[in-house]
Amino acid sequence: MTTMKSRIVKISLWYEDDFTELSRDAKFLFLYLLTCPFIELTGIFRFPKRHVMLEAGFNDNELQSGLDELEKINKAFVYKGWIYIPKTDKHNKYSVGTKTKIGFYRELADIPKNILEYFNKRYPYDTPMILPEDRRHKTEDRSSKAENIIKDDLNEFL
Repeated sequence: MTTMKSRIVKISLWYEDDFTELSRDAKFLFLYLLTCPFIELTGIFRFPKRHVMLEAGFNDNELQSGLDELEKINKAFVYKGWIYIPKTDKHNKYSVGTKTKIGFYRELADIPKNILEYFNKRYPYDTPMILPEDRRHKTEDRSSKAENIIKDDLNEFL
């Protein structure tokens, strides 16, 4: 038996002005995207268009129309076979524990750099996404500085 993931979607979504003005298809598509098996912590995932159409029951025009509506109100962006659902944690509250942060950065590391950069420029996180490579360099820089300070202190002491 496999364990199914679960998602909790806050009902306040139904009272957001931009959401209430969406078509029925766009509303359903957004709910699908928030709860689909592909979405994880970052809200950026490969967008298997044909699979989504099959699972959600959309034809090509309905899916594209829904995506266009969602992009117009900054709820979803598609780029080169990837989709970004900004502020997913607003609707799918995740804990901010250490393990969650590790999982978040693992996911970021799996997203191609050009995809991540595009989405970050288009609709940045409330706190900008730090590319895993950049984070590693900063950590290495801090480690090098710390090592140099320790060496300098040792030289002074000797």
